[in-house]
Amino acid sequence: MDKINNLIYNIGEKRDVNNTYSNFATKILTIFGGSILTTLLASSLVYPFDTIKKKLQVNGAFGFQQKYANGKECIVANLRDFMNLYRYFKNL
Repeated sequence: MDKINNLIYNIGEKRDVNNTYSNFATKILTIFGGSILTTLLASSLVYPFDTIKKKLQVNGAFGFQQKYANGKECIVANLRDFMNLYRYFKNL
């Protein structure tokens, strides 16, 4: 009997339509915002390793000159290039 009374009470209750849409929009923005931040973070962490992998794959293949003897040289060269790029933009 209590369940029926609660159901009847909830049906007759006035609801604020604007608040319902506000909560829905907040949930959607929270979900999309979280997924965007996660994607940016994952891409930022994986991109440097992917760049090194690609440079090592192309290294000496298809007529390209071999620049790196091993992975360590490739990583050091990429860090040096990144620091030069940082100094360039810092001095602007």
